[in-house]
Amino acid sequence: MNFFLYNIQYITFQLKNLNQRFKRIKNTIIIINKDKMDKDTQAQKFKVVFLGNQSVGKTPIISRMNNGNFDGDSSPSIGVDFCSKTLIFNEKLIRIQIWDTAGQERFRSLIPSYIKDSSAAVICYDITNEKSFQDVEKWIYMVQELTGDQTLIYILGNKIDLEENRKIKMEEAKAKVQKFGHKFYEVSAKNGHNIPEFLNQLAADLLGNAK
Repeated sequence: MNFFLYNIQYITFQLKNLNQRFKRIKNTIIIINKDKMDKDTQAQKFKVVFLGNQSVGKTPIISRMNNGNFDGDSSPSIGVDFCSKTLIFNEKLIRIQIWDTAGQERFRSLIPSYIKDSSAAVICYDITNEKSFQDVEKWIYMVQELTGDQTLIYILGNKIDLEENRKIKMEEAKAKVQKFGHKFYEVSAKNGHNIPEFLNQLAADLLGNAK
């Protein structure tokens, strides 16, 4: 009988202990979430729109920027997709609101409204696709027509992991971009090459432009 009572007391004690530990964990989670919310509300917010022809890899680039992953099976964007990335750069918290526009012609009429109030436009092309590179100028002119010099413009040549299929030489791309005075990176959404460097430059420029 005493043994039975002892077991009951021991189980009751363990349940109380677990309950207290759960409360501490729950409170910690609430505090962490509250801190994150407070930080996010203090973050400087910037709208960045990704532009370019269909299948140049805008969505995989964004996925690599946002969570470090590559989704080779991503289907073409329909209309406009949205995500955001919060990061600390030079001890400042910033939130980049990323708008992923569809490259198909039938969605082109939607795009200007997303460009108009953007802090930066990232125009992507595929180094294995000449047409996507030729159309870079059209995208640049679209941004300039809608925002003048108010929007930062970057040119990304994607898919450098397919070097054997390259159609656009880096020197050719640099020459075109320099003509417009914009910043240029060759990247690979698949292996992540130059994505962190581009993201750091973007964050630095956004903060610098906001002063």
